[in-house]
Amino acid sequence: VLLENAHAETTAQMDLSPQRCVALNEGQTCYQSVTISWQSDEAGNYCLVREAMTKPLVCWENSQQGMAKMQFASSETVTFRLRLTDAIDQKKTVVAESAVIVTWVYSDTKRRRNSWRLF
Repeated sequence: VLLENAHAETTAQMDLSPQRCVALNEGQTCYQSVTISWQSDEAGNYCLVREAMTKPLVCWENSQQGMAKMQFASSETVTFRLRLTDAIDQKKTVVAESAVIVTWVYSDTKRRRNSWRLF
């Protein structure tokens, strides 16, 4: 996914591998090793963050590319964002994002079917 920052006009591309995590049953936590790589057209201070978290997972200083390998564990789809920190005003701008999509082999249709039973 490409995002463009109007202020710095920096574009970056981020790739996740694999992009899908498959758990056996619906609602079950999916565990997987994920490789995240990125590259930008401009060197800078970049940090990788997980959606809804403020603390970075990993940061790179004065870089145009980077790679991180981490253990993924979630029962829901998770978006990762690459942020560029401006050296002058320390403003953090998201320049790329991508997600690990969590899916299931078996969905919990039995529970849903019983909830609609009228008698």
